[in-house]
Amino acid sequence: MPLATPTAATGHLDNETLIDRMERLGDTEPLEADFQQALLRLPRHVDESLLVRAEKLPTQAGRRLADWLRDGALPDPVVHCEVRQTPRANHSRPSPYEVHTRAVPPEGLPAWLHELCAVRPANGYAAYPDEVAWWPTIMPSHREVVAAYMVQCLPWIANRSGSRVDAVAALAHGDGPVGRATAITIAACLAHPRPAQRAAAAEALITLAVRGQLPASDLGWAVAMLVRAEHITLKRITAALADLVAAGAHAEIWQALAVTVRLLLPTEAGERTRNGLGELLGVAAWAAALAGARGEIPGLAELAARTGSSLVLQEARRLHGAISS
Repeated sequence: MPLATPTAATGHLDNETLIDRMERLGDTEPLEADFQQALLRLPRHVDESLLVRAEKLPTQAGRRLADWLRDGALPDPVVHCEVRQTPRANHSRPSPYEVHTRAVPPEGLPAWLHELCAVRPANGYAAYPDEVAWWPTIMPSHREVVAAYMVQCLPWIANRSGSRVDAVAALAHGDGPVGRATAITIAACLAHPRPAQRAAAAEALITLAVRGQLPASDLGWAVAMLVRAEHITLKRITAALADLVAAGAHAEIWQALAVTVRLLLPTEAGERTRNGLGELLGVAAWAAALAGARGEIPGLAELAARTGSSLVLQEARRLHGAISS
């Protein structure tokens, strides 16, 4: 059995099991790629008593494992995520905007780890996109790094069926930081054309929310940015968010929508109101009322004060009343 064979569905490999396997190898060095993958699958937290056993392993790999456990495994790379306007669109990339991710690896990493954690910009597609299904199990203790790679093939994840969307749900069951990259993968799949794929993204969101790990503000930013970039439609993501409010995630969805609304409100004179904004404001008002939210959203009071009876203005007034009363 390879050293890196997982012991959990998330892709994690139990520390004690890895030490058992290396003890059975005796003084034989393991295959390098297998050993590297085993290290990446270890949990973030280590039982100190296991370090004593690891230090007794007679191989060079054993010493590396002991160092890995003693030093706290892989430090978290810093992941950056942004939406940029591109010079031109084409038939395979109809939107003039692209989502970019990059990561800054911690200093002092060996070359193979530095390469893996750098998440260099790619051409936007994976050579074999169905392999995305396996990515969460490669680094199950570093979800945001995996999500950064997934964002690079975002058009396929957001618009096609199969294992690529299932990977978003699998990602949530892992460990480690979550931020904008994770939020973008969830938001993109919440707006998927197919109900089964939207359900997988909703499962990911609920999983993180139950664990107290949902990056709600990042999710709100992601929804707004993907709508602006024309990667998702506002009406479809609004329907998915409404389902989550009905399922009991009203507090989390309100935290997200407080950011989304701020970023999508028309703030300049003559700026057109985005199609579907009225429905989004309605879901935000519903979530805010259930959550007992209070506060201010820049530009909302001004929008609510306009004369007219459009859905946008009606829901703006309802939302403003809910959070300011």
